[in-house]
Amino acid sequence: MNSSLKKHHVFFIAMSISFLGALVSLSPMGDKLEGEYGRSWLFEIRGKIPVPEQVIIISIDKASADFLELPNDPQKWPRVHYANLINRLKQQSPSVIAFNIIFDESHDAQNDEMLATAIADANNVILSSYLQVRKYSSDADNGYGSGNYSLEQIIEPAAILQQAAINVSPFLLPKTSTTVNQFWTYKASAGDIPTFPVSVFQCYSYKNIFPELITILQEIAPEVYAQLSKNNALEIKKHTMTVHHVIRSALINSSELSSQFIQSLNKAEIPVLKKQLLQSWFSLIQSSNQLYFNHYGPGGTIKTVPFYQALTYEGNDDLFKNKIILIGYSDDLQPEKNQGFYNVFSSQNGKSISSIEIAATAVANLIDSSWLKSLSGWEKVLLIMLWGGVVVMVFGFFSYGIAIVIVILLSVSYLFISYSQFTSEQLLLPLFIPLVIQLPLAFFVVSFMTYIQNKRQQQKMQKIFSYYIPDDVVTKYSKNTNIEELSAYGELKYGVCVATDVGQYTALSENLTPTELNSLMNNYYGIMFPLVKRNGGFVSDVIGDAMLAIWAESALERNIKTRKNACIAALQIKADIEHFNKTQSNNLPTRIGLHYGDMYLGNVGTQEHFEYRATGDTINTATRIEGLSKLLGTKILVSAEVIDGLVGFIAREIGTFILKGKTRAIIIYELQGYQDDMDDGRDSLNIFFKQALALFRQHQWVDALQFFLEIEKEYPNDAPTRFYINYLQHHLVAEYPEQDLEQAAVIKLDDVAGVVVDNVSS
Repeated sequence: MNSSLKKHHVFFIAMSISFLGALVSLSPMGDKLEGEYGRSWLFEIRGKIPVPEQVIIISIDKASADFLELPNDPQKWPRVHYANLINRLKQQSPSVIAFNIIFDESHDAQNDEMLATAIADANNVILSSYLQVRKYSSDADNGYGSGNYSLEQIIEPAAILQQAAINVSPFLLPKTSTTVNQFWTYKASAGDIPTFPVSVFQCYSYKNIFPELITILQEIAPEVYAQLSKNNALEIKKHTMTVHHVIRSALINSSELSSQFIQSLNKAEIPVLKKQLLQSWFSLIQSSNQLYFNHYGPGGTIKTVPFYQALTYEGNDDLFKNKIILIGYSDDLQPEKNQGFYNVFSSQNGKSISSIEIAATAVANLIDSSWLKSLSGWEKVLLIMLWGGVVVMVFGFFSYGIAIVIVILLSVSYLFISYSQFTSEQLLLPLFIPLVIQLPLAFFVVSFMTYIQNKRQQQKMQKIFSYYIPDDVVTKYSKNTNIEELSAYGELKYGVCVATDVGQYTALSENLTPTELNSLMNNYYGIMFPLVKRNGGFVSDVIGDAMLAIWAESALERNIKTRKNACIAALQIKADIEHFNKTQSNNLPTRIGLHYGDMYLGNVGTQEHFEYRATGDTINTATRIEGLSKLLGTKILVSAEVIDGLVGFIAREIGTFILKGKTRAIIIYELQGYQDDMDDGRDSLNIFFKQALALFRQHQWVDALQFFLEIEKEYPNDAPTRFYINYLQHHLVAEYPEQDLEQAAVIKLDDVAGVVVDNVSS
């Protein structure tokens, strides 16, 4: 198959799969699939990572509302509480205080005045605005043209608060159907304004690295330095973003200047932390306006302090000193109004993440330049096409088994490289399209011809083998082509073994020809086998008139249903065989024995001949219990291990026996029927028998014998009663009047057969 594929189809299939992958990667659906699955896998493998310690969240949460006795709607909180918080934080000298809260309407004038004063005094507070998109529809030409159009309008905070803050910016997220994957840095459609995370980051950066930045600019761009000096902007106070706009414009518009900046930064003698912050600052300058989040973990990963604790904080550990403090609403406050933000970790706990933590994640990403970077369009297309071609070539030019190994190694290597790039360089390589679309597609196309050719033959063989061994085992065998391993094939199970035997079979076989006997037994087993299979068992062995059936379950997960199904099958076999015997002249009286325990299911034999069967003491014990049924004159006997805990059945305890060839005693029950079929006569017999058996076990031989004799008068056809009468008369009353009592109460079958009367065995 592979050689035919090499000659005629490899190139065509490789090109088709490569181009298909490229088209999907360039489509919106491809980006969505990579975001929903590819990035999610990488995050799941990586797990949580440390968050830059410069970022702290103060959450306006339910606990704070309760503690401060304020309404759950934070819009109704008096703004004096925010003023008090700013004044409290100012004592520890944080770098930036940023409110992701919209103070767009004036409330109480006195409260607004107090908040504005606190903001102005702190001189490091950033407020949020929001971008409102309004859609219009008109048939007239009003300057925007006719038809449908939209306008973006920035809704600012109340004027008194806006004037007091050092900057006001909106927090904007690209539309997404599920998880929050990206954030805006600048919004070109709204005048290239910086967004909330960028404003926070730039204010923090200029507070920490402005002297070093100006020194570099003075060296490589004297004209920019002169412009800043002329406008008195070198003393950064309230015009941070204006200064940033000048510097950013100069670096963006000159690639040579950007290159000089990197060279100067690399050779500058600046402390490590400041150099890292300068590098992050410059990376943001060079980045696109839309960045991928690098989430640190599920909700709550970023250090969070409840509002009321921050308001009453008395610690001496400088918790907020030189930190970026972001203040916003928690998800547990008015959950019915929760915006429903989800990150890639939300699938693990199903919980959303608050908007303030989303904003804090963006700020933290900017601080350590850890936002996720993606390949350019042509790089992504080239990589995906190369991968598709390589996979198809491997399947085309190597044998099937070798190709699978090579492709697995290639896939693991690709995944490892992707993960390494993700964790070390924050670089996103395509994962979903190469591994989930192209790889399975290549595998399917190459394997299709072989599959069609072999499927019918496989189904035919499985059908044949299913007549001999269970279906699930046939399926396993069909997958195991290594003949040398068949001898070791098997597993330890727990389960019920049902052993059956036909009374008077030897005499019957003497009177029938082999053909007649074969026909009779086929009809006989034609009744039994379907009942076994219908109730979840399988026939393990058939030797002449004897059958062994198995109900198996995992050795680790024992199920009461297994024993129940075996008991139901035994009762159905008893009923159907009795009906069968009435329909033809050759009766096949059937005895059944059941035992529950561990067993080994697997192959027995050598490479010359194998048989699939159960081995273990459970099977041997079941056959011995069936043999005891002959001695007791019963139809179905089960061990205590089988009947223990089962409801819905009538089972009479027969006694404690040491079966033939055994050394361990076992309690035996007669399985009589279903609880719903109980009649008064059988109920009375079972009660009397239980009382007589109790006397027997108390070693009151004479009283027990008398009780059994009384039972026989009332129920002369009860074979177990006749057995105990004979056993007591021939053994215990005469031989064990006062000694070996415990041993005598356990019936050892090796010593019994010779003294039991003939009419007990049937």
